[in-house]
Amino acid sequence: MAYWRWSLDDTNSLFTVWNSPFIVKLIKPFIGRSVKQAAYAQGIGRHNAQEIYQIAIEDLRALSNFIGSKKFLMGDVPCEEDCAVFGMLVQIVWNLPGSPFEAVMNRELKNLKEYVHRITKELWPDWQEVITSQKTDFTELRL
Repeated sequence: MAYWRWSLDDTNSLFTVWNSPFIVKLIKPFIGRSVKQAAYAQGIGRHNAQEIYQIAIEDLRALSNFIGSKKFLMGDVPCEEDCAVFGMLVQIVWNLPGSPFEAVMNRELKNLKEYVHRITKELWPDWQEVITSQKTDFTELRL
C-alpha cells in the first residue's frame, strides 16, 4: 500500500483525504524516493506495478478467506493480531480513495470492510469524532 500511495498514485488519494501541512507536500518527492528504495530493498519493488497489485490482492483474498464469517481473527474477542491487521485495512477503507485495493474490497472482499467497521465500533466508538476533529496541531510536526 505504501508503494502504491507514494509511487504509483503519487499521493494523489492521500491528499484528497488529508489536509497536510505545506512541509509534507514540499518533501513528498523525497518520501516517495525513500519508499521506492525501501520497496526495492525488501523485494516487492523489483516487481512491476501490475505484479505488485496482484500480490497485494492475493494477500487480501487470503485474509478474507481466513476471516470468513468470524467476528475477529481468532474468534469472538479482538486480539493483538486484529489490531495489526486493522492498521493495514483501515488505510484502504478510509485513506486510499479510488485505489484498486478499495475497489476490490468494495466489490469482492466485503467481509474485510465489515471486519474493519466491527473493530472500529468495538474498540473506537468515538472513531468518527476523532478522525474529523480539527484539534490536530501540525505546527508541532517533527520530521
